[in-house]
Amino acid sequence: SDGAPLPFLGHYGYYLLRNGRADEAFHALQDALQPIHRENAIPSATARALADLGDTYRTLGNPKEAAALLDEAEASQRRKQFEGDWADFVLTYRAKLEPDPNNALKLLQQAKMIQIRLQNVMGEARTLLLEARLVGDEAIITKHKKRLVELRGMRPALLHCRRLTKIIDHWDAWISGKADPGGGADFYWWL
Repeated sequence: SDGAPLPFLGHYGYYLLRNGRADEAFHALQDALQPIHRENAIPSATARALADLGDTYRTLGNPKEAAALLDEAEASQRRKQFEGDWADFVLTYRAKLEPDPNNALKLLQQAKMIQIRLQNVMGEARTLLLEARLVGDEAIITKHKKRLVELRGMRPALLHCRRLTKIIDHWDAWISGKADPGGGADFYWWL
């Protein structure tokens, strides 16, 4: 159907972005969101692609366009009551876009509460990592790392996740705000 390419291209764009290929992600997500693909696509896939394109704009240095896309994704997710997607995508992406770490942490706390209530282990792990990157409180960071180890034991996907392994292997660099040891330009190491 006409809507079938959107989820595929959206996932592909997400994959490209998480692997540091923001320019390619931008083109894949723009393609995914062409009107011909959007009109018959399921709303959750469209909102996710919008949010991912917003995070792509963030990595490319365009916060204004990123915020506009997150607004559009959020409106759809809230209207359709896609609370899990709202927490996983819009709230965490807004936190990464937020210049004030305290405001970012409030957004992440909101996302984490939803993820815990919905038993979303993967989302909770990502949010804990983002909080650990920003919080600057050793007691909270220690608690987060302990919880991340627990979550890894609960999900094989987390146990084998290269990004999580990289962050844990370079934990001191992660929590101190240092650059990606792999040379990536994204403050959040493409998480």
